[in-house]
Amino acid sequence: MKKTLNLKILTVSAIVISVFTSAAASYAIPAGVSSASSTDTRRAAYLRQDITVELNREKLSFADEKGGVIYPLTYNGSTYLPIRAVSGLMGEPIEWSNEARTVYIGKTLSMPVKYLLDPAESLYVKTVSYGASGIMSNIVVREQRNVLIMYDFEKLQFKNESGTVIYPINYNGSNYLPLRAIAELMDEPIVWDGKTKTVYIGSMTPIEEADEPQMRDETFSIIELYDREAELYNLATAKIAEIGKWTDDEARMMAASISDDLRTAAMNKNEAKRLLKTETFTEEEYEACQKLCDFIEMTEYYILVMENIAYMAADGQDYSVMAETFLNFALESDKAMDSAREAIECL
Repeated sequence: MKKTLNLKILTVSAIVISVFTSAAASYAIPAGVSSASSTDTRRAAYLRQDITVELNREKLSFADEKGGVIYPLTYNGSTYLPIRAVSGLMGEPIEWSNEARTVYIGKTLSMPVKYLLDPAESLYVKTVSYGASGIMSNIVVREQRNVLIMYDFEKLQFKNESGTVIYPINYNGSNYLPLRAIAELMDEPIVWDGKTKTVYIGSMTPIEEADEPQMRDETFSIIELYDREAELYNLATAKIAEIGKWTDDEARMMAASISDDLRTAAMNKNEAKRLLKTETFTEEEYEACQKLCDFIEMTEYYILVMENIAYMAADGQDYSVMAETFLNFALESDKAMDSAREAIECL
């Protein structure tokens, strides 16, 4: 009989939560906070068709998934944007988990590997030549006090200028996040001009495009191998995340597929060791390659644990005995991946 692992962890790794979906909601909601909507509070707010938002002196407009215009909201003195607009503004994925009542920014359950989006390709944020022209309308929003916000799997708490905790809000079924907190995540200054009703984010002068330097072949080799290993990590994680839904036939097939992933991980490790012997590496490239080797080696162990769990599930065994081992390797591989990515980004 299959049994879900009992992992009593809150924010240490959303990868672990995604594997054992039956426990996700209880781990994602902080202790003492009800998962029921009774903790949400309805409040008066304003729909602001009269507010202009600029990023690096470029005026922005916002849209929903159908292309309809979306305007900022103001509530208790703070300006809010919907999470899709925030995704386009930050250039990072954003994902909402209804079961866990959690907004994931950056790393998400479906994409635990860190990657950036091209803001220019966002469907939800566009640059425009005109400023806002409209009115301020009264609306009702719902404070989402039981919604958890995580950035790269780290819990966030938003505060306004005076240091008071502020919460996400919901309007017409969409969750909105405070714009000032998002600017802080982007490490950008934010200024409100009450006379022009404009929110300025980033530089007050347009950023001039500069020619990108030519990438060294050695750097490209490191990046290419990292991308392949990150894809393998993500693929294997996506497979094991569905373990609770596997039929008996699917369990056997998925176990065999994860065994294939393990062989690929071993080949990547051998390639990384060969790459580490490159004599023309700079000091920074060698350090990045060493951290890449550490990530690949840890991922191999991580996938080995997945393989054991998958075959235990295929045999109808209680794989809860693997809980602590799985958790440890999930944490260590995630940490090693971040370390490798940060070193590579500095090249």
